[in-house]
Amino acid sequence: MRRYPLILIPLMFTLLGCSNDPKEVHFELNNEDEVNIHTDLQQQFLDDNNYNTNLIQYGSGDQDLEKPLPVKLSFKVTSAKKYVVEISENENMSNPITYQIKKKSLDVYNLKTGTTYYWRVNATYPSNTFTSDIASFTVKSGLRNILVDGLENIRDIGGYALENGKTVKQGLVYRCAKLNESSVATPKITITKKGINTLVNDLGIKTDIDLRKTELDEEGNDEIGGIKSSPLGDTVKYENCPMYYEGSTVLSHTNSAKNESNRQNIAKMFNLLGDRNNYPLIFHCTQGKDRTGAMAFLLETLLGVQDDDIYHDYLFTNLSKIGGGYCQVKAIESGYYFVLRKYNGETYQERAINYLLDIGVTQQTINNILDILIS
Repeated sequence: MRRYPLILIPLMFTLLGCSNDPKEVHFELNNEDEVNIHTDLQQQFLDDNNYNTNLIQYGSGDQDLEKPLPVKLSFKVTSAKKYVVEISENENMSNPITYQIKKKSLDVYNLKTGTTYYWRVNATYPSNTFTSDIASFTVKSGLRNILVDGLENIRDIGGYALENGKTVKQGLVYRCAKLNESSVATPKITITKKGINTLVNDLGIKTDIDLRKTELDEEGNDEIGGIKSSPLGDTVKYENCPMYYEGSTVLSHTNSAKNESNRQNIAKMFNLLGDRNNYPLIFHCTQGKDRTGAMAFLLETLLGVQDDDIYHDYLFTNLSKIGGGYCQVKAIESGYYFVLRKYNGETYQERAINYLLDIGVTQQTINNILDILIS
């Protein structure tokens, strides 16, 4: 009996499998003109501009109400071995985000608000791949809350429309809560490996600015948990800008020695913001509430963000699970704005510039920040 080389056997199976491939396929992609990443409660909060009401009704810092909704993509096609979904901000599908999936649906998080996305599906069969037409959707404008596993109270500083017709760029500055336990001798990293992957690989974080204090308490522990580098890994630069806080006194602390320390470290943080090489970056304290809230307020005021957006960003912390201790409107009105009113300027943006100049930030650094973050 004639013997065939063993190498022909798998080839024969491959050829036989080709007959099972469809000659052509028809895709049906779900089509929504606009999608919203906010829950009903979040949207109700963002639509409420009456700050004289008790906005704590939406949250008090002890419930997990801040997480965004996913953008849900689904499609119909003859069942395939695998599917690759491509999503791009460009109509020509350049620089896409890709997802390899086995199901015919996909939940996508952390897309930019107020942005139109284009997407398509590649369906792979044993010997051929078919590509769908391109569909599109627009994510509703507004505050961009982010989903990062093991991290609370995180959102983008960008996405806001300015009165001059320009916008604050997204994907460059994020505010959040701590990445590791505070004030313990052997700190536990609280953000998960999945969360680290989201920050480092998906969002591209290069710099971690930690606003927690480094002085030792009575037990010999510091607030940062003794860390010397970022919990996000060696690819992320760690910068400590320790600040004191008692409620709304971050910008102008009542104790003169602490006030001078805060001024120096606020200047240090804004000098970091003035260096394009540090982006994208995150900044945080413990809860992401007081010191983080004050720095977000100061940065947003410098950029010319409108009042309603500043208030909503500050108060959105109340929807997060930070262990209680909610943000109040008076921290902005009688705290942060009170400090800026001591400086000259027809607008709070001009007053914020003069405040930064007073604490040692140069005009060139301020110009750099505006150039980097406004489009």
